[in-house]
Amino acid sequence: MTNVVLFSGFGSHGKDVNEDLFDRCPDLDSAAADILGYSIRDRLRADRGAGPLDSPSNQVAAFVVNAMKYHAHREDGLTPDIVMGRDLGEYNALEAAGVLDFGTGLRLVHLRAELVGNADGAMAAVLGLTPEEIRAVLRSAGLHGLVFTSLNTPYQSVLSGRPSDIARAEEILLRAGAYDVRPIAMGKPFHSPLLAAAAEKFRDALRGTTFGRPRIPVIANCTALPYRQEITAEVLARHMREPVRWHESIRWVADRFPQAVYTAVGDQRLLLKMLRQIFAESIGPGPTGATSRSPVRIPSY
Repeated sequence: MTNVVLFSGFGSHGKDVNEDLFDRCPDLDSAAADILGYSIRDRLRADRGAGPLDSPSNQVAAFVVNAMKYHAHREDGLTPDIVMGRDLGEYNALEAAGVLDFGTGLRLVHLRAELVGNADGAMAAVLGLTPEEIRAVLRSAGLHGLVFTSLNTPYQSVLSGRPSDIARAEEILLRAGAYDVRPIAMGKPFHSPLLAAAAEKFRDALRGTTFGRPRIPVIANCTALPYRQEITAEVLARHMREPVRWHESIRWVADRFPQAVYTAVGDQRLLLKMLRQIFAESIGPGPTGATSRSPVRIPSY
């Protein structure tokens, strides 16, 4: 049996995190506070009554909480054979595979968040149309400035671009048959060419970072292929400005390991919903059915 661990990205930063998790991982809690200069636990406690965290705090909180959950799973006996993370979760996957340590991952996530913070743009999720159908609609409407930020499932994609173009596309895509177009509140054009300048600055920081050889395969968002040690820095720079090819990444695993078991770490609801849609719509019987050839394991954290 092949154990595949999936890490979520940010956006759901831990309102429902069990505080016992911090007690179980005091070394990570302390290391994060030393690096950041503040306590993630305290930020999440305050957030429960004060609204969402700002984007940089959200991103580092997601990385820290994902890392804690994964370390708790390992203590409980989880042994992954393949890891992959959607969006920011890719950094957790790299830590799990020994490509970078927790401190290095957190510093890179923090820097990445600061660089992205200066970018202008907007994003929207499009449900009910394939990427090919979306491209055709945008081309006909002359909306050439919109690009795919994430290709999540056969019928769920995320677009990014100027706010005015996103607003115009919403009406056009709904008329074309999309059953929902949802603006994404984070307000940054993640994984798009609008972050090209930020990606170049990030590339400079990556040149001074030492990366280990993956102990197990890590499937990269922007290539849907396993990382190689010698191209890690280049792939992480591309990760900032190229779309998340999540659907293709899941297919890469499913085609080679049809009996794989998937464990979701982080936002389990979102990850498992996407996984089930991918299997139902493009791969065949999957985690939703009684005859599933790819069962899903739901950890306690």
